[in-house]
Amino acid sequence: MKEEVFVVLAKSGSLTIEKEVNNNLEIFHFIYCDWQNDHSKKIIKTQTFKSFEDAFQFINKNYPWFELWVETVSREYRQYIFEELKKALQSQSVNLEQIKHSLFILQSTLKMDLNLNLKNTSQDDFEILNGLNFKRSSVFHSI
Repeated sequence: MKEEVFVVLAKSGSLTIEKEVNNNLEIFHFIYCDWQNDHSKKIIKTQTFKSFEDAFQFINKNYPWFELWVETVSREYRQYIFEELKKALQSQSVNLEQIKHSLFILQSTLKMDLNLNLKNTSQDDFEILNGLNFKRSSVFHSI
């Protein structure tokens, strides 16, 4: 049985972690697809991992997933993704204008209140996620 447990969409493609269970053994497939002109997907890259965490860390190290459209997070991984989001935002430069919309999408996808208290965007600091402080930046990420 296969199930998509983490899906991130971008205008050029998608990043997916697919969980496969055979004989009570779980494996996780990372799948990177490009969108074609006919709106079909073309698989560009796949890689298999022994755990969700390993597959997610591959995405976390290579893509700005939290700045994109996180469409699906399976219930069993929501808390893990939330914790990884906090770590990513603490360790990376984040552009307020780029990430504000993505965080509201993430809040809906995670079905969690992320406590998004954004201060006035003209100020140098803003607060997100349980009072953590992040600096505004002009950094832009793309896949």
